[in-house]
Amino acid sequence: MADRTELKITWDGPIKGLEKHRLSLNAFSLALVQLIAAARRIASNIVTNAAEPAESGRLAAAARNLDIEITGIIEGSSGINALLTFEAPDTSQVEMFNEFAESVGIELLESIRAESEGKQRNAAVRKYLQALPEQLTRQEYNLSDNGRSIRDVLIGKMDLPKLMLEPLPLLIESQGKVTGVGFEPRWEVKVKGEGVNQVTAIATEQQVNMALDMRSRNVRALFVSSASGYRLLVIEDERMQRDRPTLDQIFDRWDATFRALA
Repeated sequence: MADRTELKITWDGPIKGLEKHRLSLNAFSLALVQLIAAARRIASNIVTNAAEPAESGRLAAAARNLDIEITGIIEGSSGINALLTFEAPDTSQVEMFNEFAESVGIELLESIRAESEGKQRNAAVRKYLQALPEQLTRQEYNLSDNGRSIRDVLIGKMDLPKLMLEPLPLLIESQGKVTGVGFEPRWEVKVKGEGVNQVTAIATEQQVNMALDMRSRNVRALFVSSASGYRLLVIEDERMQRDRPTLDQIFDRWDATFRALA
């Protein structure tokens, strides 16, 4: 199943080549790479949000088939004519893929509009706008399908979001029960302590297997907490904690060495 939507982008400003209706790869190549990355991130998010958990990973991978194909440089101006294309796998005749390229294009343009006005909506789109030459004075985006206008976005001077610095990562300890795990494409472990909110953390395959073996026992877990979420560092059950030497035992064992080094 093939799907396509027309995308026209016009740029204006005192940038080398634009006045001669040429497009400089030196000035725009990084931005174009960020543009396709943003479109694919949007495609993946649409699928992940719509699909059941068991299917979301497979369908999100299929969403990477979305592409932006440049069909030509706009005559009489400076910019590109392109197609947003999507080729669904033969085994994935899923209803959500109907008009998929159009749905991605609409969200892409709405995110470009919001981010250019200083409203945080999509970090990947923000990276695209940040990668554009600073000298741009005007941008125009047109989304259409066989002459049917879908979205038009006109941007003058951009006012990108002013972001606060992300807080430093923190170490978090939780004692409780393993309440769930996740498998590919996202390995994760869920731990809930008494009177404490459940922590869902990215983990390794080995940590997930360990958590499965510990699901009937009390566990102690150590996480790194950051702006992107939680990551599991250590998980151990009561038996492992009993077998681990205490600080007193360590000091007794190495007392002579510590004295010699003092």
